[in-house]
Amino acid sequence: MILRVDNLTFSYHSKLVLDKVSFSIDRGECVAILGINGAGKSTLLKCINRILTPEGGCVFIDSIDITKMHQIDIAKNIGYVPQRTNTTRMTVFDAVLLGRRPYIKIDATNEDIDIVNDILKNLSLEDYSLKYIDELSGGEFQKVLIARALAQQPKVLLLDEPTSSLDLKNQIEVLDFIKDIAKKNGISVVVVIHDLNLALRFADKYILMRDSRIYSVGGEEVITEESIRDVYSVDVKIENISNKKIIIPI
Repeated sequence: MILRVDNLTFSYHSKLVLDKVSFSIDRGECVAILGINGAGKSTLLKCINRILTPEGGCVFIDSIDITKMHQIDIAKNIGYVPQRTNTTRMTVFDAVLLGRRPYIKIDATNEDIDIVNDILKNLSLEDYSLKYIDELSGGEFQKVLIARALAQQPKVLLLDEPTSSLDLKNQIEVLDFIKDIAKKNGISVVVVIHDLNLALRFADKYILMRDSRIYSVGGEEVITEESIRDVYSVDVKIENISNKKIIIPI
């Protein structure tokens, strides 16, 4: 087990957003957090990363309570890609190199440069290396944010709707790359995602959230017509095509 969330509770202005949320994730596991808008998914990621301070509960990385960690150690252990972020005028290479900041003491080393170049290549961004990020499309910029988080070489990678700006080809390419690097490097990945069929293609485990709480946690067995109706208030039919579940709204 690499990540454990224990009874996490959080409120915005007295409105309960997370109500005693608990789950654990193994090394190399890819987990999709599912639920309607306002269910607490994005807030959960921010509480795991200490961007927000929970009112109660704990988050453990490798059995260490992250409240005991210095911020730089949190950055070495947890990579985070938000839904939105402000852009500044810098090149793609420099933006990804920022992911190495927790490791850089004086100046970037050859190892830092090599890590950035490898990630740019693997995400098909090497031709954009010297392009300014404020000149990129939304999808290209999203891939740069993912690349920067991977440059941190985290133990846990948190992604908040990472495919929302990507076309279908890039959605599949990015999720397949993330899953591959998670398995190869033992990174635990937590993704907030709205496309249930993409989630079924990508994830090993699913966390369904409803009314600020966890509705269910598990493998594909928790993705049922009944659970989707309960969580999303939508009737669906689940078919099996080429040994994969496909969700079809009715």
